Amino acid sequence: MKLAFYAPMKSPDHPVPSGDRRMGRLLFAALQRAGFDVALASELRSYDGSGDPARQAEIRDEGARQAAALIEKWQKDRAAAPDAWFTYHLYHKAPDWIGPRVTEALNIPYIVAEASHAPKRASGPWKAGYDAAMQAIHAAGIVFPMTRHDSACLRAVVAEEERLQYLPPFIDVEGFLGSAETVISMRKFSAPEVGRASTTCLPSR
Repeated sequence: MKLAFYAPMKSPDHPVPSGDRRMGRLLFAALQRAGFDVALASELRSYDGSGDPARQAEIRDEGARQAAALIEKWQKDRAAAPDAWFTYHLYHKAPDWIGPRVTEALNIPYIVAEASHAPKRASGPWKAGYDAAMQAIHAAGIVFPMTRHDSACLRAVVAEEERLQYLPPFIDVEGFLGSAETVISMRKFSAPEVGRASTTCLPSR
């Protein structure tokens, strides 16, 4: 199954390390390990931290252009088109301007992980981003919140319980396995002597 992957907050290929980039990479790898044919759909960063409506409009327009290009490409070559779209981390400061357009045009499932709903941003400098984030959440067939707080807030806008599936944060443990094996070996080697030493230190009754 081909899966288009997009992270509007920060692409997995972004040059600056961060928790968002790391989590995006982990999700990308996890989906591959699960058997999906995953491809990065766009590197557009939709994040606006200053609340600048003009900047948000520029990002929205660029998202619309990229969505139109993807739709045209995949409508011409349906064999290359994804079977579903997966967006990681969208909210009012980093909405998904691409995925909902593409999935509607291609009639494929839209899946979202770590979406946030912040009602206090329904008006103000991020109103456009808030509205776009809400449209994306409503369009999603499955929403995976990754914190209990997000789960509680999303219940107000995701009516169907089956569409809201909690996904606990996780890490890739492969980098720790070598060290763990060394520690286990050292414990096995030293355990008998530690045991004898501790026995001699037990207080008498």
